[in-house]
This record gives sequence, C-alpha cells and structure tokens, in this order.
Amino acid sequence: PALRLRCRGVAAPRRDIAREALGLQGQGRSRAEIGQRMSLSEATVKMLLRDAKFYIDPASDPARRRLACAAAAARRDGATRAKFQCDQGLSKPKSTEAWKDADVLEPSGTSDND
Repeated sequence: PALRLRCRGVAAPRRDIAREALGLQGQGRSRAEIGQRMSLSEATVKMLLRDAKFYIDPASDPARRRLACAAAAARRDGATRAKFQCDQGLSKPKSTEAWKDADVLEPSGTSDND
C-alpha cells in the first residue's frame, strides 16, 4: 500500500496531503497556518511541501531523483529497502525517502518490502 499520513484524523496517501499543503501555500498561507488547518506540525508541513515539489517535478531535485531511480532499480531486482540502504550506504531516513520516491517515478502499488 502507498505511504499514508494522518491529517485531520483521517489516513490519506502522503502524495494527496502534500498536494493539499502545496495548494494552501500557493494561496499565500504560511507553514504554521497550513499546519494548523491540516492538524499537522510545522515540521511535517515543511517535509510535505518539499515532497510535493518533488512529486510534481522530480527533475527539480537531481540528487533525490538519482536515489529514487536507484531505489526503483533495486526494487525491480527484488531488493528490500534494508538491502538498498546498505548497498547505497544511506541512513534509514534517506533510504526510506528514496524507496517511497521510487513510487513517484514508477507507481507499482508495492509495499515497503522491509
């Protein structure tokens, strides 16, 4: 299943919540206002905005896109996220981000094969 996040007490795909946060930012709302409206911390809003921008245009962050492509290739080869992390020498948060970003590049509906 897709990565989900709780917003206003309801589980929703992270991509949808990121898109909503970006829309609110486009209306001129601050991170604090977006967080209050969506019942999320300002730090979470910051991450969601970064994600939304990447989801719209993966080429906007070449390093992140390279890792996402590597994760997609590892997934196709049957690797787990943990093996990908080890092979790439990444921290767990960075490998998790790349693993979920691989879905943006190659939507597969697969789970996080830890």
